[in-house]
Amino acid sequence: MSQPSLRRFTAVLSFLAGLALTVLLLAASLYGVITRSQLFEQAVLQRVDLSALTISEADARAFAAETIFYLKDEEPLWQPAVQMGGEAMPIPAAFTIHMAEVKAGVSLIGYAIPAAVFLMLAIAVWSLLSGNQGTGFSLRNGLIGMAVPLGVIALLLLWACLDFRSLWAWLHTSFIPGGIFAADEPIMQLFPLALFNDYIAPFSLTFGLWLAADILLLFAAKAGRSLLFTKKKGR
Repeated sequence: MSQPSLRRFTAVLSFLAGLALTVLLLAASLYGVITRSQLFEQAVLQRVDLSALTISEADARAFAAETIFYLKDEEPLWQPAVQMGGEAMPIPAAFTIHMAEVKAGVSLIGYAIPAAVFLMLAIAVWSLLSGNQGTGFSLRNGLIGMAVPLGVIALLLLWACLDFRSLWAWLHTSFIPGGIFAADEPIMQLFPLALFNDYIAPFSLTFGLWLAADILLLFAAKAGRSLLFTKKKGR
């Protein structure tokens, strides 16, 4: 492969690596927030009208814990024993199937954490060991690749802040149509829209920290490569 062709190939590969890494960081952030038991419990206690539903706080806490255990695959079945007015809350079979679909999705994005760490380290090693002849990771093209999904994420977050209800409806209609249930279903009272809205801030913070760590690593790798090249050149 000629030098110009190699440079073009490296530029494209750097772009794709940056894009893939950002998508993995997005998935890793979602997994970290979704499976945070304390966050879900707090949202349930704050957003669910327990007194109107005649549900005890103990039952609400148990429901939150059982749900997160299930999503983390620490429980084989989702069978929360929630008492509503002294009687067991009815859970439609369709909703149980929906929760199984959600669990499968959560389990899938869980692989994003080791994949993101591996890709970050691989890019850093590639940058450090490739020399300074145009064959190393291109920080510029990598950042451009990262900017593409970042732009989409920024638009979705803006949409969420302006009208979370319509965003939530679009997500379900487009990706999980089986997760649409009547608002007056008893089980839906435990999953009010405001509960999910509370996840915007912690997700943004988690994703921002992942992204900042990644960008710092890329710049550190670039600086390390320049230092190694300067030392080799000075010998």
